[in-house]
Amino acid sequence: LWESQMASLLSQALRKIYLGHKQLLTNRVIETRLKTRLEVPMLELMKKEELRMRTRDFDVLFSYFYGRIEIVEELWEMMKRQGKEPNLYIRRSLIHQFGKAGRMKEVENIVDRMKQLNINPDVRTFSVLIDCYGKAKNFDEVSRLRNEMAQLNITPNI
Repeated sequence: LWESQMASLLSQALRKIYLGHKQLLTNRVIETRLKTRLEVPMLELMKKEELRMRTRDFDVLFSYFYGRIEIVEELWEMMKRQGKEPNLYIRRSLIHQFGKAGRMKEVENIVDRMKQLNINPDVRTFSVLIDCYGKAKNFDEVSRLRNEMAQLNITPNI
């Protein structure tokens, strides 16, 4: 009963925010709701209502749900449906999480999209990529990434 009442209150609050402002959720609302451990009802409402969010809002959610790949994947799909381009921090987080889960196809898709947008990985992103490919035992790709770093005059931080 308590959970259904809280879910109902959460639903009402998010609808007021969404309908009242007809714009984006704020980080404070997201963080407050997550801290009260009502993440599942909140995510369901977000999917049902297709609430528009800022890249920063997605950033908060990706950080909160780090390692929970099913939820991360849902958020990633929602972000793409909303036409949002992730910032470099979100891309790096997604690369790390998908790589850690052994889902190298998703990692490659993110890297390919970065190339399409002429976004060069920074030293941290290269480090995450090298770690992912190393754990996947794809040493040819690790070597290619190290060569690419050298061409871009990026010094490894490890």
